[in-house]
Amino acid sequence: MTTSSNIGSILRCMLVNGPGGVNLAAPAESLHRSRPLRRSSLWRDSLYNRDDRAVVADWEGLNLQGLISARTLNGAKAWRIDRLYLPNRPNAPGGAVNAGLGLLEAVARAAGQRGGERVFLRVASGGTAAPIAQRTGYFPSYQEVHLRGLLPPVAADHSAVGNQLRPLLPSDEFALFQLYCSATPQPVRAAAGVTLDQWRDARELQGRRRNEWAAWDGSRIAGWLGVESYGRANSLRLLNHPAHPEVVDSLLAKAASLPGEHSWLVPDYQEPIETLLLRSGLKEAGNYTVHIKTVAAPVVSHEYSLVEA
Repeated sequence: MTTSSNIGSILRCMLVNGPGGVNLAAPAESLHRSRPLRRSSLWRDSLYNRDDRAVVADWEGLNLQGLISARTLNGAKAWRIDRLYLPNRPNAPGGAVNAGLGLLEAVARAAGQRGGERVFLRVASGGTAAPIAQRTGYFPSYQEVHLRGLLPPVAADHSAVGNQLRPLLPSDEFALFQLYCSATPQPVRAAAGVTLDQWRDARELQGRRRNEWAAWDGSRIAGWLGVESYGRANSLRLLNHPAHPEVVDSLLAKAASLPGEHSWLVPDYQEPIETLLLRSGLKEAGNYTVHIKTVAAPVVSHEYSLVEA
């Protein structure tokens, strides 16, 4: 029986030291840190009954059969599943498939009740979670390759646009959104969010220890580099305007000047960036698929249900 999270359920998780097993979700921080998420952080967040966290557990008595948790990214409209634990009984009645279907549907419903419009789930490509996610409406929107290693020094073309980078300012937000629209394929934007506030809420680069730089071409941003520190590793992301491929050298030169190991999640629509990083010596650490589910807004009043539909 699948039950929504409450304090009693979390206390039972603490009692059985759960959840255990393999986390089928692949949140960015877990990949960049090269270690699984701590159970204690889930217990702490859930006991505080935070509005930005949703947890659903599947119990048979004191046996935890499955658990899923999601939290907001940068705002209430975008949620990310960071934990997905399923029973290791794929062929048994009510096993992994049935449990996964119920958990994925329940957490999307919980996110919608808290104002969520989209739920993001990153899983290993070809893994057991992908087909289950698709059956519950989590559409595979794009692939990502995870690259790790150290970047050697990069010589930037000082005659090119954007050779001078400056820190991104809060007032640059709309210009960065315009760059995102130019650099991201329309089907991906349609799945992830097309408006400024949807994009803002779904940005995955969100930690306190982050830095962002922009290269400008007159009144618009031609390239962007985002870096977030995870201990000894740096998580990096890059965008460049299609009209300015030359700005990539300046962005990579900036990235190479940063100390520590590099960890990149590069989407498949940035294949030239992946090729450059592989040629620079980074190694492939995994392949992932990002699934996105659009959540229907709950009907508040039956009087307006037909109009709202």
